[in-house]
Amino acid sequence: MRIRGVQGRDRQEGTEVQAGRRRLGWLGRAALLSALLASGVAAARPVAIGGLRQSAGLDSRQFVSGEALAVWTLPRLGVAVRNDPQDLRLQLGGRELQFSPRSGWRATGFTLGARLPAPELAGGSLFVPLAALSALGVPVLADTPDLLDFAAPARVPSGTLPPSPAPSSAAPVTAPGTPVPVSPRAPAQSAPAQSAPALSALPTPPFLLTANLNTVRVSRSMHRSVEVQRVVLEFNVPDPRVIAYSVTREANGLRVTLPGVSGSPVQQTLESGDALQLELTGTGSALFLGTGGGRSEIFTLDSPARVVIDTTTYTDTSVPPPVNPDTLPAGVTYRQQGKLHLLSFDPALYQTRVVSAPAGRASGVADLVRSAGEWRA
Repeated sequence: MRIRGVQGRDRQEGTEVQAGRRRLGWLGRAALLSALLASGVAAARPVAIGGLRQSAGLDSRQFVSGEALAVWTLPRLGVAVRNDPQDLRLQLGGRELQFSPRSGWRATGFTLGARLPAPELAGGSLFVPLAALSALGVPVLADTPDLLDFAAPARVPSGTLPPSPAPSSAAPVTAPGTPVPVSPRAPAQSAPAQSAPALSALPTPPFLLTANLNTVRVSRSMHRSVEVQRVVLEFNVPDPRVIAYSVTREANGLRVTLPGVSGSPVQQTLESGDALQLELTGTGSALFLGTGGGRSEIFTLDSPARVVIDTTTYTDTSVPPPVNPDTLPAGVTYRQQGKLHLLSFDPALYQTRVVSAPAGRASGVADLVRSAGEWRA
């Protein structure tokens, strides 16, 4: 808890606040500090993973009970979670913490030696105290007033934990507001903790965190029967060369593999009807995008790093595609007046010629132009 910033703010409040503080006793000052923390005056700290600073959405948050992190961010630290206020689970290796409003915190695989603050709900997210992560053994590289830096995990959990099993009578239980009970058989419970080395020794793909996928943006536009859909993957690093992505084209879409990239799983149907799915893997993340038979072009942009997927789909092959002004030859200009599309030809380069279809046959405009030999459609 950083009181220094709160005091500095109070000194700038003016003589009225100073007079009010003099009228407060010790309990009054403590209540004022709690109110300031609850209202968010105490600044949150940025979070880094493996020395790489994360987006502001992952910053810690101050509550009256102390500093906390959102549960949905914890898989990036290697913690498997069940993000349920009524049945919260946090698991790292052979250690696990469970919380329910009825029974409070429970520890499995180790003995919880101190009372933990209850989780907090704020802004639609569930937050857990930093003390819970410390109890699980989440490694911290730096803990300064301006930064909270966690070690990059060996792997990122790819799924959500199932509901908690029924509590065992031998499991240590911490009820809200009560100390942890210690039984004479406590030393015998050290055996489950020995399972952690066995779990960590399992062959898992290495996961060196290089970036975080901050947002996925989708836009769509229609030009007559031509649909253009753009999917933008935006990361928390400036240089796209850090994102060593690869693309695999499949029959019904494409798959973009993002090694070393963390993110939140996404599964949705886009306005075009295409499927978009982002999933976590043992080495990073993978995005599948259904393209509906369209043709996709992929390129990158920087500051911030972005991977852009443009997909062009002809929704009606019987309708000729619209004119692309950028591909017109010299001497030909295109303009649109209302619903009328006009092509103008330079008379110095082109001659007017009347062309008709053979008797008894119907021909499209493009076929007639081709037959004149003056245009390559």
